Amino acid sequence: MAASNRLKKFENELTSLEARFETLLLASLRRCERGRWGMFGSYGRSEDGEALLELVASIDELRARLGYTEPNVLCSRFLEYRRKRGPNDLGEPKLAAQLLAEILVPDHKVK
Repeated sequence: MAASNRLKKFENELTSLEARFETLLLASLRRCERGRWGMFGSYGRSEDGEALLELVASIDELRARLGYTEPNVLCSRFLEYRRKRGPNDLGEPKLAAQLLAEILVPDHKVK
């Protein structure tokens, strides 16, 4: 019984963390799209970017404790976009618009 209670607690915590991540990700992407740099770590760092990275680490750790083998899709996409640092890659505002278009609204216009 105690094990199932602990499992349920971890699952609830994971659901909460993933919801917090999604909310912060969407708000951060919108701010970045409007010109706030640092979310993707290309030019400095932002509080949003750091908070998102902390949430990703917590989510990954909890998913591992629960035995989940697949990562959270939104977390993975965010990390993939953070790795885009080549000379021909888009700037952060355009990356934010692109990620928003990919994950949120099919008719979102990429500038």
